[in-house]
Amino acid sequence: MHRGKKGCPYELRLYELGASGEVADIQVECVKCGSKEKPTTRRMSDAFSDEGKVELRQCKGRWPHLRKFDENPCQGKQRAILLGALE
Repeated sequence: MHRGKKGCPYELRLYELGASGEVADIQVECVKCGSKEKPTTRRMSDAFSDEGKVELRQCKGRWPHLRKFDENPCQGKQRAILLGALE
């Protein structure tokens, strides 16, 4: 999201710009370090690109969606995944 910028408290918001639910239609905005004149936004599809894969950091052993944190960080590299519901 921040392209290497440090020190931001990372309050992120997601916006759906289309009806498809594709990652290209989802915009991520940081409301802490951005401003109305110059918002910090990126498309979710950036995380799936070759450039985005390079920017993903080392795994810290956190599962925020499960409210779980591993005291011993794993040695893996983070990766983007897309989860969705089936009809």
